[in-house]
Amino acid sequence: MAGPMVATLQVRLRNWNSWVCRPYSTQASLCLAGKTCSAVFEGGVGSAFKNDQSLQSLLAPLQQLPTNGITMPTDAQACSEWIQSRGRPVLGNLSTALQNDEFCQCMVTCDTACGVADERTGFEWVAWCFATWSLVTMLICVKMVKERPTAGRTSSPPMVPAMFNTLQNGPFRVLLPAWAMDAYCNAIVTSVAPYFAVIVIAPTYQEGCGDPSSDSYDQWFCDTGNVIVVCGVLVLLAAIVGLPFWHTMVRMIGKVRTWWLWSLTMALTNLLFMFLLEGWVIPFWIVSALNGFPLGAKFIADSILSDIIDYDEFLTGHRSEATYFMFKGFLPKIVQIPASAVPIALLGLVGYKSPVGGVEQRQGMSVVIYIKAVVFSCVIASSIAVLIKWRYPLRTAEHRNELQRGIEAHRRSEDYPDPVTKVSYRLMKVSGELQNTYWLLDHFRAQRLRRAFVEQAKQESREAAELLAAINLKEGARRILRITRYQLFASIVALVTSVVATIFSMRLLSDKNFSFVPTFTAVAVGLSIVALVFSSLRLRAAVRLEASANSGDLTEQIVAQVLLRRDLIGQVGMLRSEHRDSLRGDCQMHGSLEASI
Repeated sequence: MAGPMVATLQVRLRNWNSWVCRPYSTQASLCLAGKTCSAVFEGGVGSAFKNDQSLQSLLAPLQQLPTNGITMPTDAQACSEWIQSRGRPVLGNLSTALQNDEFCQCMVTCDTACGVADERTGFEWVAWCFATWSLVTMLICVKMVKERPTAGRTSSPPMVPAMFNTLQNGPFRVLLPAWAMDAYCNAIVTSVAPYFAVIVIAPTYQEGCGDPSSDSYDQWFCDTGNVIVVCGVLVLLAAIVGLPFWHTMVRMIGKVRTWWLWSLTMALTNLLFMFLLEGWVIPFWIVSALNGFPLGAKFIADSILSDIIDYDEFLTGHRSEATYFMFKGFLPKIVQIPASAVPIALLGLVGYKSPVGGVEQRQGMSVVIYIKAVVFSCVIASSIAVLIKWRYPLRTAEHRNELQRGIEAHRRSEDYPDPVTKVSYRLMKVSGELQNTYWLLDHFRAQRLRRAFVEQAKQESREAAELLAAINLKEGARRILRITRYQLFASIVALVTSVVATIFSMRLLSDKNFSFVPTFTAVAVGLSIVALVFSSLRLRAAVRLEASANSGDLTEQIVAQVLLRRDLIGQVGMLRSEHRDSLRGDCQMHGSLEASI
């Protein structure tokens, strides 16, 4: 957010797009002469202030009046008041309502075209900076970082089993909701901050900001766009300044405790927004800078994730960096899309007034309360994240050292105690010809497999002998196939319904009270597509699973081993000491069953 803001500010200060961004008096004279900017949005450079015959004919009589018969506006407030209340004519008492309407429409269009041009240029500058940075850093990365040797590396599982396997990693399961809370908070701060400035701070309505031509007018304090830009710059600078502080904290108290402190700081700094009032520009900047300070600690999340990937290697014997980083990158997007769009879409329901004639309107108390409530939800989300992260088990350096020793032991085909529960743990060895069969079962959750394959009376059993006797392969495969067909059908219905709803709800975009409906339906379309892909892959696996059951490739021992291994992996790393005895029993049963396959 800060990068494009800073670039756009530099574009404005340098008057880079002077072809469309003219002084207000010059722009007013051009509009009075019938020259508009409506072609800029499609034609781009060179399309500003082109002759519009209908506007020129409409305003031509005014140009023939004596100088004292026409009034030229000096700022956007004149057109805003005319559009809103039909008060004093912008072009003087001799002008008609239609002339004032068309003139103000020209002014608003040119202001909008100028803003769009500046933002386009700002984003272009940022894109060039990031493209250069990305190219250089990627070349350095490829040159300096050596890939692990491929000798002995096992093949990776398909997409659905890989996703389910990550969800069996105990520490990762703990952090998924915490990361969702962090993503929600980041989305709220990014999307709501400009509206918070417009609605709560309302710099345009400060004393001395009513007349841009007066000596008391200061564009840095009175112009909402500049106030927001300064806010973004301060957030960025605070994050940069905070980076060495957080590095120091990691060395002093460890990365896990620093990680907790980061989430707690996010909650406290977001809470400060609740105390800001109208006209408090400088306090708003200070609170924004304080809110940016914790952003310098975002590197800790990647460091924590590296420990989780190591723990996954301890559990499975192979590394899945791509899957885990995909989850970490994909999950925030799933949360951020609705978190960014929905609060803005609901503004109309609480009485938000859109800008009129390019001028922000003073908002009612209901809108102020709503926007503060949205920000306060971020405080709650950050607080929940702190509580969730407190359950993270790999807290100490000793845990991480034990983890590395365990990985080395597993590479030598030796047992090694789980770093958290201290229970001896061994890797599951699967022969190459049976690997695809195991992956087919990994397309489905353990509870789904138990309900499908195991007799109802024995579904909660953790005894290998009882499971083997209670498994019905062919009936279980048929149940899995039937359920996945229902799921595929439901996802198709959901997709069709959400697409149709989105098409028909587009007309509500201009509705003041129900403009949020297309946002919800568009989000539903995206979720339905994900569900359709997911259910299609699971249906394909179910078809192959039934064929394996009929051919004899799928055996009761394989199903029982997968179920017991799922039970074991779902518990190690998370259990307290009083549960270790039962966990040792699970390990022993699984080991004996593995030896029989």
